[in-house]
Amino acid sequence: MTVQRIKEVGLRKVLGATELSIVFLFFREFIGLITIAFVLSASVTWYLMNAWLNNFAYHTSISFWMILVVGLCSLVVTLLTVSIRTIRAAMSNPVDSIRMD
Repeated sequence: MTVQRIKEVGLRKVLGATELSIVFLFFREFIGLITIAFVLSASVTWYLMNAWLNNFAYHTSISFWMILVVGLCSLVVTLLTVSIRTIRAAMSNPVDSIRMD
């Protein structure tokens, strides 16, 4: 997504945007997408795992905090990946990015 929007990043820099504001722009979009994906997958995961674990003689229950920890880990990995790519794009020369075809 950062590669596709490289010209937008260049124009924002030319118009005075800081690197931090560009990074937060991408963070906000990805946090929204990750939150929606987490809500949908957490409910399905909890239901299916409880149904599967109830078939065993010695079963345990799935706590919500377990699913929450996995969601937070995926959020951290996503933000690290996005921040590396976005900072690289934000630190580049805006003239080069606008001039690209």
